[in-house]
Amino acid sequence: MLLDPDQEQEAVDHLFSLVVEFLDVRDDGEALARMYSEYSALKAESRGSRQ
Repeated sequence: MLLDPDQEQEAVDHLFSLVVEFLDVRDDGEALARMYSEYSALKAESRGSRQ
């Protein structure tokens, strides 16, 4: 899928915002645990919708 330059820039900006968010939480044990918990819940939800 090809993106136009504006879409590509938006995707890159979003990627970097996610990286910065991760870097902010990785050194905070509670925030990191919440992030993994949210990921686990999303993964479980995804499995449930495929059945």
